[in-house]
Amino acid sequence: MDEKNKLLKALVAIAGIFLLLSYGRKIISLLTPVMIAVLLTLLLLPLVDFLSQKFQSRILGTGTVLLPTFALLLLGLWWAISQIYSEAERFVLSFPEVISNLQTLYNDRILPMVKGTRYEDTFFVFLDDVILQAMSWVQEVAKSLIGSGISLVSSLPGILLALMVTVLLVFYLTYDKKWVFNLFPGAEGNSNKVIKSVHGYLKTQSFLIVITAAICMLTFLLLKIPYVFVLGLLVALLDLLPIVGPGTALIPMTIWYFIIGKPFTAIMIIVLYGVITVVRQLIEPRLLSNNLNIHPIMALLSVYLGLKLFGPIGLILLPLTTSIAASFPRFNGLRR
Repeated sequence: MDEKNKLLKALVAIAGIFLLLSYGRKIISLLTPVMIAVLLTLLLLPLVDFLSQKFQSRILGTGTVLLPTFALLLLGLWWAISQIYSEAERFVLSFPEVISNLQTLYNDRILPMVKGTRYEDTFFVFLDDVILQAMSWVQEVAKSLIGSGISLVSSLPGILLALMVTVLLVFYLTYDKKWVFNLFPGAEGNSNKVIKSVHGYLKTQSFLIVITAAICMLTFLLLKIPYVFVLGLLVALLDLLPIVGPGTALIPMTIWYFIIGKPFTAIMIIVLYGVITVVRQLIEPRLLSNNLNIHPIMALLSVYLGLKLFGPIGLILLPLTTSIAASFPRFNGLRR
């Protein structure tokens, strides 16, 4: 009988691994509102419990925590969108100046280098090809933006439904946690471990985002690079993705400043790229290890495999799952 149970468990584990490898991203995308709701619940549950005891009312404690939380989230989102919109508007309005700078660069620096030489005809053929490629790229970008806008509009009902589901789930999970504990009898005894893991992971990632964004914004401010907020936030968010990385934004910026004749700014951006990379490589494994109570090797593997298997949401899901597993005696080997 024991052998049959072991065999059955092994088959279930293999089937689960196969499903995750084959349909992991699709499953995770479907469950994203639920996972966000669970994470927010675990984050807010200690405060809700504390205030519920103080007020002697679960509904009052839940409302006191959730209403300001969702209000702050909405205000923060509105502020971020308004900042992005204003800086995007500035960017669009600066197009004539960008074109003028490119013309000046061409007339003053590039044309005198090739005019009257044997490379002049070849250069103009090459320039025509570059212009055609640039026009084609602009058309593709415009089509992509239009398509993305149409897709966003068509998906708005689904997004609003997902938001409503998330908000209602957070409310009911925090208000009626006894129902959850009755549904999953083993959850109550391990809830503190899970909450500790969630707090540790979110604290780590928030610290890394703040540090990266602060370094970038300060550097851009000192170098008088425009769009400080948007670029700093963009680099910080790209830095969360190991495969993409901050180079996706910083390398094109470096090339641009070399082209327009600002080598010092370009070199400083390269230095910034190196500083961000070194800082993350040095402190992320240590922070994850300390806050999630897992070995640095397991922290690195969970971040990488989470991204590869489940996409960006896997950066949160797999390290948290590893941390939760490490809190049980059976998986003591995952700990530091």
